[in-house]
Amino acid sequence: MTNKIITIGRRSTASVGAALLLLLSSTPQVFATGETVNPAAVTLPPGKTVTVRFRATVDNPQPAGATTITNDATVTGTNFPAATSNTTSHPLGSAPNLAVTISDGGASVTPGGTVAYTVTYANNGNQGASGVTLTVALDISMTFGIAGDPGSSSGWACNAITHICVSNVGTVAGLGGGGTRTLVVTLNPAVGSGVASVTQSVLISDDGLSGTDPNPGDNSSSDTTPVHRPSATALVSSSNPSVFGQSVTFTATVTTPAAGTPTGSVTFFDSGVPMGPAVPLIGNQATLTTNLLSVAPHPITATYGGDATFDPSTSTPPWRRSLTRRPRRRRSRP
Repeated sequence: MTNKIITIGRRSTASVGAALLLLLSSTPQVFATGETVNPAAVTLPPGKTVTVRFRATVDNPQPAGATTITNDATVTGTNFPAATSNTTSHPLGSAPNLAVTISDGGASVTPGGTVAYTVTYANNGNQGASGVTLTVALDISMTFGIAGDPGSSSGWACNAITHICVSNVGTVAGLGGGGTRTLVVTLNPAVGSGVASVTQSVLISDDGLSGTDPNPGDNSSSDTTPVHRPSATALVSSSNPSVFGQSVTFTATVTTPAAGTPTGSVTFFDSGVPMGPAVPLIGNQATLTTNLLSVAPHPITATYGGDATFDPSTSTPPWRRSLTRRPRRRRSRP
């Protein structure tokens, strides 16, 4: 047989591309995806076999939904009554590897305040993923978005009863394809004093058409945000003005509009210089007594250092303490 032509084509369930290298000479030829390869015609004696070998390099990454590679070979010749064909298929060893994180960026939140969470997703596998969805489970103390700001809910659909928010991403390419979504939530203004933090959790998933994720451990993430309550510090003194050497007591009272009682300590300052070590709160008050103030005006302030629940605060404006010299006693003449 002379004038033999072998036609090698290629197809897949999702138009998977490949480059074919023809190994019939010392210099391989590279053919594009789906291109027909025509080796040089050869004479094939009866009962003999000619083998034509090809090496295929599979595209990396693979598109979403691809599962197999199928190659077709067709032999035609001048003596053949009809073309002879053969097909072989190979399963793809590729799969998506989805990953997701959620972060508040180190923020804290007060009752009625908002937090913007950044959800970062990626596909680190060697195949694209389709039907990718982000699902966030909100803390029960959180509500979705900002009242009166429709833009704060862009890209998410949330259920007020289940506290579940969903964002449909679609297709994410392999080898590092991905992106970010921002989710803005508001802390209930009436949140209980026992709530010291709130936690949001996120899950990434796809439609499964591209195979099983080989590393499901990074398909979920969570972030915990501290809850702080505002505080206010008020300062009073037992006497103003006073005289040199007189004992004066300063009282700082720490209050909050939120439920609960602040704990921790208060530091008293004279012109920005600490008047002594921090004084622990008893109830919501701290006191400092001194008779060491010099004869001069003294701007006194009290600073509450905060605790795990309540924010720091400083009395304002500074308490202006005026001291004068003790009046001299006049001696009576005999």
